[in-house]
Amino acid sequence: MLKPDQYQQLVKYINFKSGNNKDVLNNLVKMRPQLLVMAIPMLSGAQLASETSEVQMMDQGLLQAAAAKGMQKMGLEDAHERSLAVLNGLTDKEAVRQVLQEIKGQSSKQTKSNKRRKTKNNAQNGKKETGRDQYDALQIHYYFNRSIKGNDYGGVQFRNQLWLGKIPHLLEQHCSLICVGLAHLKTKEGLIQQLRQLGYSVETIPMTATTD
Repeated sequence: MLKPDQYQQLVKYINFKSGNNKDVLNNLVKMRPQLLVMAIPMLSGAQLASETSEVQMMDQGLLQAAAAKGMQKMGLEDAHERSLAVLNGLTDKEAVRQVLQEIKGQSSKQTKSNKRRKTKNNAQNGKKETGRDQYDALQIHYYFNRSIKGNDYGGVQFRNQLWLGKIPHLLEQHCSLICVGLAHLKTKEGLIQQLRQLGYSVETIPMTATTD
């Protein structure tokens, strides 16, 4: 599906991002292009994961609090469901084009990020990155408000259908805390707006920091 030069571009990028990990390379180059669309951004995020301990602490804090109270935790989708979302939303040709765009974009971001980091280090301004800065640096993509020729790129609509089939039961039968990314809060395709369309009341609750 990939042309020889495109394949070499992909191999070079995967090797760079994975630290020449042969297992990662062998697994990714065998994937259908649609699955690579998901894997490439995650590969980029994995390289930066060691630099985002503050973000990991936030997620772990929620999980630890749930475990301490004996609360059940679950995902709204499994790997198979998420794979279907992308497979249904992209043709092979479109996926190849998007993978190459992703590689080009990530490489450009990495170059700019390195330049900014060098400038900050030289300036020695001592400004500490916030958790939000580090979270953004993970470059986690859920592809809100993006489409290719009208398709449900990234499977946002497909995923919402899956989630909304599970959430009403959870809300009716349990006291549930649903954790979603920021894009879900502010976009019409986001889960919060989808819940509003189903008739649920969604209110903003101010939160204050605590040291406990």
